[in-house]
Amino acid sequence: GHMNGDHADSCLAYARGLCGVAGATGAQMTGVSCAGFALEAAVEGEAKLRKLLVRFPVPLRHASQVRGFAVELHHAAFAALGLHYRLRHGYYRRGALMAIAGVAKAIAKRRVQLGAVGLSAAALVVAVAARRRVG
Repeated sequence: GHMNGDHADSCLAYARGLCGVAGATGAQMTGVSCAGFALEAAVEGEAKLRKLLVRFPVPLRHASQVRGFAVELHHAAFAALGLHYRLRHGYYRRGALMAIAGVAKAIAKRRVQLGAVGLSAAALVVAVAARRRVG
């Protein structure tokens, strides 16, 4: 899924920072419930995957809350793991890339809005010019 493909770093940080599994070498999200994210973590020295639950700050009431909780827990997990971990695992780099993407998206959205205003203004000019020719 999306979390395992695009946010594997978050899943590992959840396991290490929020579930206290310091020896986790990898983690995958296996489900979501009202209580939190279900993970399976590979742990150094253990043959079987360890099942974990990353608890939400409050019980989930609506699906629209999931993304916000994921982001909140991401930051909490990396904060719990300390500066050295954040530096070694790309926390700040990823944050910068997300900020740049957000700015680019806002600029593109504004261009679309300005483009629509420009098209409306052009249509108005054409309509006025057509009226003048008729009249």
